[in-house]
Amino acid sequence: MKENIMKTPRKSFRNQRARQTVSVLAAFAFSTLLHASDWGYRTAHNYVVPQDENVELTPHGHLVRPLWSYEIHTGMNSSSSGPTLHILQQGFEPTYGETAAAVVVEGIYILSWSEATGDVSARQESLTDRYHGGDESYAALKDTYYRIDANWNTLALNADTGEKLWQVSQPSASINFQSSKRSHNGIDPVADNGLYVTLTVTGRVFAYEIATGELRWQTTIPEWHERAEAFKAEALEKRNLPIVDDGPFGTLRPGAAMVGDSVIIPDLRGGLIALNSSDGSELWRIEQSVMNRQGNPRRWAHGGKTYLITHENSGDRAVFLIDPDDGSVLWRHETGHNPGKLILGDDFVMLNPEREDPGLLAAYRISLEGLERLWRFPDEREGRAYKNHVHLGGSRGPERKGLIENGRLYIALGHPGKRPETRKLGVFDIVTGEELYRSDYNITNSVAAPTSYNDKIYWQITNTSAENAGLYIYQKHEDGSLERTGEARYRPLGSMLTTDYSYPTDRPFTAGRTFLRGRTNIVALDLTVPPPGSADLQLKNAWAGFHRPVEGVLIGNESREITSGRIEVPPRDELGVVGTTARRTDVWSHIEFEEGLKLGGAWETGAEVHMSVFSWPARIVMEEAEGREWRGKWTRSFPGWEETLTREGSFHESSEGGYPRRGWPTGWLEHQPVTFFSELEEGQERVFLQIFGSLPREGGDFQNMTLCLDHDGEKVVSAVAGGFRYNQSYHEVDASGLTVTAGGITGTARIILNGDPWMRDPDWKNGGSLMGLLTVDARFGEANGDGIYPVSGDWTLEWGIAGEQTGKIRASLSPQVE
Repeated sequence: MKENIMKTPRKSFRNQRARQTVSVLAAFAFSTLLHASDWGYRTAHNYVVPQDENVELTPHGHLVRPLWSYEIHTGMNSSSSGPTLHILQQGFEPTYGETAAAVVVEGIYILSWSEATGDVSARQESLTDRYHGGDESYAALKDTYYRIDANWNTLALNADTGEKLWQVSQPSASINFQSSKRSHNGIDPVADNGLYVTLTVTGRVFAYEIATGELRWQTTIPEWHERAEAFKAEALEKRNLPIVDDGPFGTLRPGAAMVGDSVIIPDLRGGLIALNSSDGSELWRIEQSVMNRQGNPRRWAHGGKTYLITHENSGDRAVFLIDPDDGSVLWRHETGHNPGKLILGDDFVMLNPEREDPGLLAAYRISLEGLERLWRFPDEREGRAYKNHVHLGGSRGPERKGLIENGRLYIALGHPGKRPETRKLGVFDIVTGEELYRSDYNITNSVAAPTSYNDKIYWQITNTSAENAGLYIYQKHEDGSLERTGEARYRPLGSMLTTDYSYPTDRPFTAGRTFLRGRTNIVALDLTVPPPGSADLQLKNAWAGFHRPVEGVLIGNESREITSGRIEVPPRDELGVVGTTARRTDVWSHIEFEEGLKLGGAWETGAEVHMSVFSWPARIVMEEAEGREWRGKWTRSFPGWEETLTREGSFHESSEGGYPRRGWPTGWLEHQPVTFFSELEEGQERVFLQIFGSLPREGGDFQNMTLCLDHDGEKVVSAVAGGFRYNQSYHEVDASGLTVTAGGITGTARIILNGDPWMRDPDWKNGGSLMGLLTVDARFGEANGDGIYPVSGDWTLEWGIAGEQTGKIRASLSPQVE
């Protein structure tokens, strides 16, 4: 029976620094692009299963490539060191606080956000958030970031090319907040039938024509708007920049929906309002609380009609089925703690039936009569943790953890921070609850909602920081299991992803592309199988000291013109992730060329080789290909210093050798088998040389270095240098000049210090990597019963020498290029 409810019938753009920057890597259109009429509606935070699109996605992370990049500063950011610090370091004037999810519709990417503006800046003493304040920060930001008023901007880009189509700004339609790493406000927009509708947290509603940006209509959410504007007026009068939880605000992240000609928006107090899409007039209203402050109305199709499923997470806590024709509530089902959006798909929804955590979800079947409970995750423990726990945090909640599709539930299990040992990916039969797959490895920290696309799952995973965010690519199998086939990190692809308290920002996904919102840009990634024309290549010695060549790929178009290049960072078979048991897999960056080039052609050009956290200029010479074989040479130059710096000393007493296994002699990592180096082959052993006070820093101090040398009794076969401070840095070693005997190691080696998070700008005089020449006279002592022996001797290091590293390029053209 329907419940009785109350129903009531009823151009400028100020961010001048935002501009289009289309990368040379994506200067050519691909044959897989779809026409605008083929695009379906996607929103970042309200998952919609992609339509059947005749697009084949690559299972290989190194074939994911940037399609275009648009420079713009928007959105939210998470930082344990404080947002103001990042603002000052990055040198721009972003707007945090009110944000909205992006949508892709009709071949157009649309994003709305608030921009701090106006003449009124907050008083310094009003900045109460712990990540703000300080005289220097205030002086630098008071006239920009600490302004209280805000415009509401909307930008539309061609999703194929990144070309700006239109942009509009609504003056003073929003309010600025003190950024906090823990929460951000924002209301998800909706788009369909040629209309894009966006809302601000002050209760303003704007409806734009998708094609042109023309304002079709605008309105307000009356009761909320009046209250929000009164709060804003007081903030301006008293010069108080509010934090997210001040006044009526506080983790306000609901969203809108569209069914037919009705736009359903939150009244921001728990109710819903339906507006006519043609003129914005009110069609109906639900006064009672039916929607979470972090929830979107979810669409459910049944019997040829679309309904709305909502839930509220305070008070009575219940799930509702709503008829969008008149706003009547068809049924209400009491439930437990369910923040964020619901995990909903087909005719099923996952809910926590308990009042609070631990988040052992249950599966329910949806019908017009109500919810039928099918099964619940068992209450199993692993140590102190629940094996089947699904984290129900407030940072947009469980919708970031799973999806339901074709009778299966894909979900992230375990707590992202407190119980990492239980952090797994799982696949379950949605009807019976049978476990079809659980990963045998731990996933790293938080995840976003996975995207299912034909036979593949793309799961966005981050390790608490934007630097580590990326897509993990999985192949689906008939038995429900998943096979991880690759990984594409966002940072090497040009995006420092915005995050929300360590939770990655979900992204629109359609037509074989995904669209990232970074700190300084919007980046479109092409996930499709490349068009005919590519070359797999190897750069011998490109990471000095490692066994095998660095691998790469050049991707061309149908005209055999190179459109993008990717490169492995670093050789993943030989270097693991420091401090973890996980190996680095499919970490790829890119190569930028100075000009357009032919696959298989003879040419010489300059290139920038990006190795994730540092880059180096190269000179590349290629010969004309013979069949599918394509050969060439790379050269890397080091300018050197006008006056070199020499350090010398004796090896520290902790130096020793004879190790027959992989490892890294670091006391605080004893409990973690660090995969820092490759397995030793038979007849090889490892020597560790501790060279203290050897690595120069710009401020005049010196850092200790450990040199790891693998040898076969005659020569060093591989080498790496580690620099210690707060964590481990690893650097290149060209050990070709070293000789090994039964008595020790002598000769010279080139040490190349590269920039990384723990050793930034090693060559601060030239802005790049630094080369040094190490002279070694190492003597082996008597081995103990385990074959481990002490090493003594002397060393000399001359830093800032000029020189070149060079190596061969071997490439194999795809059959289409031959």
